[in-house]
This record gives sequence, C-alpha cells and structure tokens, in this order.
Amino acid sequence: MSTVVEPKQSEQPWEADPWRYGWRYVEEQQPDGTVRSKQIPLTELDILHPQEEDFIMNNPAHDRDCDVLKQALWSRVKDRPGVVVLRDCRVDWGVEGIEAHGPDAVVLEGVDEWDPTGGTFYLAAHQARPVLAVEITSPSTRGNDLGVKVDEYYRAGIPLYVIVDARVVNGARTMRIIGRQATKTGYAILPLDAHGRLWLEPVGLWLGAEEGQLVCTDAQGKRLGVYLEMEQEAAAARGQVETAIARAETAQQQAVAAIARAETAQRQVAAAQQQVAAAIARAEAARGETETARGETEIAQRHTRTAIALAEAAIARADAEKARAAVMQTENEALQKRLLELEAEYRKRQNPPS
Repeated sequence: MSTVVEPKQSEQPWEADPWRYGWRYVEEQQPDGTVRSKQIPLTELDILHPQEEDFIMNNPAHDRDCDVLKQALWSRVKDRPGVVVLRDCRVDWGVEGIEAHGPDAVVLEGVDEWDPTGGTFYLAAHQARPVLAVEITSPSTRGNDLGVKVDEYYRAGIPLYVIVDARVVNGARTMRIIGRQATKTGYAILPLDAHGRLWLEPVGLWLGAEEGQLVCTDAQGKRLGVYLEMEQEAAAARGQVETAIARAETAQQQAVAAIARAETAQRQVAAAQQQVAAAIARAEAARGETETARGETEIAQRHTRTAIALAEAAIARADAEKARAAVMQTENEALQKRLLELEAEYRKRQNPPS
C-alpha cells in the first residue's frame, strides 16, 4: 500500500485544548446508585471511529467544502437507482476487525430501502457496496485521513479513496488532491491532470481546488455543488430586495405624507385666495364708497361755494342797502333840519316883532 509520509510539525496552540475534537455524553453511575449524564471530550481515536450523537468540531472552511462535495456528488448520482451519498454519517462496513467510520462523503450503491433518520448505515444489512469515499483533512485529524484510514478503507473494500489535503501555509489555505485506487495489493495513487485535478470516473466528476477551496466540475467544465453558495447569494439578493421594498414603502409613506401636506397647503392657498378676493371686493366696495363720498363732497363743496357766493352777494346787497339807508338818513336829517328851519322862518314871519 502507498502512503504519504509527512514531517512532524511543532505543537499548535489548539493541541492543548482537550475539547478540540468535540465531545460526547456518557452515563455514569453515582455512589448513591443514580445514573447521571456526563460530558467528556473526544479523542483523535474517537474521531476515527465515532459513535452516534458525538458532537464533532469542524471549521467553517471544512464545512463549506463538505457541502460543495456532497451536493456535487449527489447531482451526479441522484437519478441512479439504489445509489446514495452520505455525509458525516457513521458507516459500519460489515467487515470484521474494521470499526465504523464517519467519512466526510461516501457514495454507496445497491442500497435498498433504508431509514435516513438512523445514525449508522449498516452495509451488510442493506447489501450495499461502497463506490468511493472522500475525506477533507482538518489540522487536528489530518493524520487519521493520511494514515490509518488508508489501511482501514482498503480493508473495508472501498475501491476509490480520495483525500482532499487542506492545509494553511504562511497564512494561506492550500489544497492538494490525492486519489487512491484499490488494487490487489493495496491502493495505487492516481495521476492528476495538468491543473491538479482528479477525475472521479464512478461519478463523472472532476475534483480540484481554486484559491484554497474545493471545486467540482463535470466533464464540460460546469461547476457543481454550488447550490449552497447560490442559496446564500439568493438569500443576500432577497435581503437586498426586502431592503429595497422597505425603502420603497418608506418612500411611498413619505410621498403620501408629502401629498397630504401639499393638499393641506393647497387648501390653505385656496383659503388665502378667498381671503384676498374678499379683501379685494371690500377694497373695491370701499373705493366705490370713497368715490361716492368724493362726489357727494364735491357737490357739497359746490353748494357751499354757491351758498358762500349767495351770502357774499347778500352781504354786498346789505352793505349797499345800508349805504343807501345812511345816505337817505343823512338826506332825511338834512331835510328835517331844513324843515325845522322853514318852520322857524314861518313862525317868525307869522309873529313879527312889534
């Protein structure tokens, strides 16, 4: 069997964390006879041979790659009768001496009816056969994928074992694809194409990497397994649409409020116009009254001037009459005086001195 030997690396900070692999709950009998559930950390051996309901820690990049892988595999076999794709499901291979594993992805064929809610898939019970298994390495369990699983997967009868060796080098995530085809004496490493991709013949799929992420394509180069990313993009698009709708509703509310304010302003303008029209009417009426009063005043002034003229004429006549009266009085006094003189002359003549 071919193996890949890696140099031992220095201890990483996460290696001091006993819970780095995850945990499981076990029942523990107490001194008083009661049974209590206790949380215990998983070990690297527990990850190699998991139990149902183990809580296994994975990093987001690993989960993303596993999602892409399962969706891509399923898209290639979903129409094949009796073929299933399992991810992180405990698989009992039905081989003596080989404990159950939990591959990141495994394709099985010849599967009859089975309960997908079960935590373990028993190959012997379903008379199923493994087609291929894929493991995507994580820093804490990389040794299992590159080491002991190579031997155990071969013994379990897995004809094609693919390792996506994901590592972080100088802060950048890198990937290499290692394909192992079963032979009579063990696994033989399969060649990659010029782009570092591996052709998975049983499912008609190219397996490669771009910018530190797993990429699956069909024979024509169409990318597969991006449904999750599409859903995320669709969710983001829906969020943008909802935001746009909310903004549109807000704008509509603002427009309704603006229309209401405009209608109120229009009513106020109309009322003001009515007030202006009334003021103009009152001003015109006042102007008419003023013109009438002016006409009446002019008439009164003419009458006054006439009266003054008449009064002045009457005064002039009175003065003339007064003057004539004075003349007549003077004349009368002169006549009286003459009369007295004549009377005196007459009496004198009637009574001459003796």
